[in-house]
Amino acid sequence: MRPVTETGDEGLAPRGRRSENVDQWREIVRRFAPYVHAVCRANGLPETDAERVFEGVFTCVWTEIDRLEDDDALRARFIQLTEQIAAASAQTTTSTEVLGTLSLALQVHEAARGLPSSQRDLLQRGVIEGQDEATIAEALDLGQEAVAEQIQAARLRLRGRLRRRGTNVQGERSKHHDRA
Repeated sequence: MRPVTETGDEGLAPRGRRSENVDQWREIVRRFAPYVHAVCRANGLPETDAERVFEGVFTCVWTEIDRLEDDDALRARFIQLTEQIAAASAQTTTSTEVLGTLSLALQVHEAARGLPSSQRDLLQRGVIEGQDEATIAEALDLGQEAVAEQIQAARLRLRGRLRRRGTNVQGERSKHHDRA
């Protein structure tokens, strides 16, 4: 999974209209390309087939974007098109469990985009990179207790954002941060 970026949780679908802003279209491509790539890899597609899937998915979204109402519709369309086009190109079928995991990863990544940058940084370091609280505290010049509390707050906020979007995630304990 790539690091969470600085982009906010602003709706790109309405601003990514073909006739309006090329920079917003680039942001859409940058945002969803890792997901398309991951689904292609999960389907075992060679690079040439993956390129065709990428082109097919983004061409379809380009032609349909004016009809997509918001970011939730945009994200759902990317998931649907990517799974459909990749499956049609694959020699074997990817399990529903793998596709569900990739879809959930995209949803978590998207929800994290709306967190404050300090919380995204803590989640990046602690959850994605696996740094322990002492390492994070030293790097950010904070106390370990403050890091633990802030990571817990970031996880709770992320979980709330996911639930509001209809994705229910369990509040499991982390192997690195036993307070979350």
